[in-house]
Amino acid sequence: MKIPLILTITTYLTYKVMVYTTGYPLVSLLVFILPILILSSHLILRRKLRYRSWFLNKSNRLVERIHQETTSDISSELLFEKLVEVINKSEFNLLDTDPVKLQVLASTSVNFWTWGENIYIEVIPTNETSQVNLTSVTIFGNYSWNRNKKNHEHFYRSFEESLTI
Repeated sequence: MKIPLILTITTYLTYKVMVYTTGYPLVSLLVFILPILILSSHLILRRKLRYRSWFLNKSNRLVERIHQETTSDISSELLFEKLVEVINKSEFNLLDTDPVKLQVLASTSVNFWTWGENIYIEVIPTNETSQVNLTSVTIFGNYSWNRNKKNHEHFYRSFEESLTI
């Protein structure tokens, strides 16, 4: 179910009913406080890795997420450094890193299609390889207009190009 769309339509219809019944359009604007607060809180919380669980939680119906796992023969510490370097040279914005947990948070800017997306990257050391978990999440909205998929493709393309000598 598309919760942000339903929330938007419900809020608009409530506003129209309040304007019709009360005759006070300025007072009726108060119904928009909830959606604005939700969007504002998402835009504030998106900047830190500590709020990662909120955006990645499967019960959070206010966002769309796409997850992909990849393995690499590069050691996890070196891979982490390389990922940060790739993000710094790409169109993504590096927001936060955790070198101990080998986690990176990058983002895209607000655009015509979405309120922006967060890209959560986690490097997990395994026996002889490293696993990279990349999750692209919309900030607010159940549909990313394929922006999440494009983020994955752009990131992996940039990473592969950085390995080419």
